[in-house]
Amino acid sequence: MFEDFDQFFNIIRDFSNQPKLRKLVTGFDVLAELEALRPKIEYVESFGDFISILRIGTFLLLDTHARMIQSTNQSFFRLGQATIDTSAISTVFRNYLATRSNIGVGGMLMTFYHDGKYYNHFRYRFTNRYTNEEITLSNFRLVKYNGICVDDHIKNLLTTRRGFSWHIAWDNRHRKHFSKRFTIGNNSCFTAKYNERLYTICLDSVNQFIYGVFPREIRDSIANTWDPCDRNKRNDRWNVIYFEDYQVLYIYLSQMFPQEEGEELLQAIKEAGRGKTIEKIIIDVRDNRGGSDFMWHDLLSVIIKDTLKANVRLGFNYNENMRHVLKNNYVNITDDFSLYRTEYIDLLNNKKMFVLEVERAIAPNSNSLLHEGNIYIFQNEFSYSASTSFTAFARQFPQIISVGVPTGNISGFGVGPVVFQLNHSKYTFQMNIDIDLSVGQTPADLFQDTPEIVVFPTLEEQFFLINMFPPDSRYSECFLRNFDPLFRHIVIEQRHRWSD
Repeated sequence: MFEDFDQFFNIIRDFSNQPKLRKLVTGFDVLAELEALRPKIEYVESFGDFISILRIGTFLLLDTHARMIQSTNQSFFRLGQATIDTSAISTVFRNYLATRSNIGVGGMLMTFYHDGKYYNHFRYRFTNRYTNEEITLSNFRLVKYNGICVDDHIKNLLTTRRGFSWHIAWDNRHRKHFSKRFTIGNNSCFTAKYNERLYTICLDSVNQFIYGVFPREIRDSIANTWDPCDRNKRNDRWNVIYFEDYQVLYIYLSQMFPQEEGEELLQAIKEAGRGKTIEKIIIDVRDNRGGSDFMWHDLLSVIIKDTLKANVRLGFNYNENMRHVLKNNYVNITDDFSLYRTEYIDLLNNKKMFVLEVERAIAPNSNSLLHEGNIYIFQNEFSYSASTSFTAFARQFPQIISVGVPTGNISGFGVGPVVFQLNHSKYTFQMNIDIDLSVGQTPADLFQDTPEIVVFPTLEEQFFLINMFPPDSRYSECFLRNFDPLFRHIVIEQRHRWSD
């Protein structure tokens, strides 16, 4: 086990360059935390215990793509080593599950993060089984969790949690890590602030809580505007809308579809925009689950008039193991190793790196809309993977403008996750091995997560949106016209300012 763990540590040290950037920007030392995990192997009693340690180590990277590979159904095209024993992947995961009596703690109450604080939404009634005391709370602020302030609890999660690493992100405004989906768990105690009073509630002493009841003041405030929107209607996988009064073409896509699946969307864009006067185009990748970069390449090609050329600079750790992987092209980037230059990166304290610089060009399609005006990309904290490559691309062109809130994750261009496997346990995991150096003036800029126009919804808007519109029922024409902060900022308010 120690030998496998040391191999795991060395792989991360040699191939992942995110720990250096994360320590420089946030102070969180991934490698030191991994070293602190090693002594825990002494207390391992089962195979599952050891895999749990490795999974925590994988989570510690806070790399949005870092995770244990659980089955051979998961596509991986880039290997960090010559071969992978694919037959062992499912067996390892099944054996891991068989030795784990309890994986994780179930959650009960979801929170959301806003301006450095955590809030719960909807309306809840808690009844104490011993005293019959009832407490009703709605839209409350979470102050403490299990007796400690929430920020300290999040720090604890950094070194103990198993789960998806993109749930934990970095808030550069408030200089701290935060959780995008922090859940108040079963059998926990929390302190809530509501109407300027503090309430401490222990869920193991509660025999009833009712949630999902909208507060009366919210229902009443929207009574006159609710009818036009059907909140029960779920989003399609994509949507194309032309707003004639604003001369805006709006495009929503839930993921970056493989090329063959995106053809229908591309055709709809051409039909919706053909012969129309288009002042602005909006491409909405909020809550986008990522996928293929080719989707947004093709999407732009049916919109633009002139070819877009971007210089993409990818940085890789400089060491012999990385040289071997790149030279033998295990990661399927280029057969010509001479294209990698050796550079010292100022923004990373003159770190020595292999740097690959390539030109990425997108030419207009023969049936393009030939749009010359601004193209806005809407993003939020849940924009993921290929959708953040898209927003990174936008930063190189004045015509394409990203709008929204930072993701809090290291984002941007990349070759995609690379797969490694440990020699003995056959624990198989993926992570990123490159970093986007294309644009940036400060180390924090290398996160490549912050849009050019930052629009934070107000707390009142956040409560309204979460209470009234589940994420999968947003992005309709009615929602955009009446309730969307980004559409209002970029389309409605700008039009009003110009008309004034």
